[in-house]
Amino acid sequence: MLFRGEEELDILLGAGGITYALQTLIRTGASKRQPTADDTKMANYILSRLTTHDKATARSIAGFAVNWGDSEMWKKVVKGTGAAKNIDMIGKDNLIRAWKKFSFEVVRPT
Repeated sequence: MLFRGEEELDILLGAGGITYALQTLIRTGASKRQPTADDTKMANYILSRLTTHDKATARSIAGFAVNWGDSEMWKKVVKGTGAAKNIDMIGKDNLIRAWKKFSFEVVRPT
């Protein structure tokens, strides 16, 4: 199969889906550093496909949002998972960490 190098991540995401994206973020230690363009692309891929039934992924991506200091990503996680109505989706520990990292106004809707 031939493809352009800049298409590689899109092809891998298409083949591996959310599992590939999340495992890659975890494996590369992305939560412990500032996100690269590929990290952000994988996180957005996950966010666009989150459901209210995938608690493990929701908690992981919420953790990435807090670690990266990305309040907009945090809001997307809360909205996409229904965490405002069911805090268990993102976990109390992530909520507390978000409250410490972001302002109360950002976390309050949660």
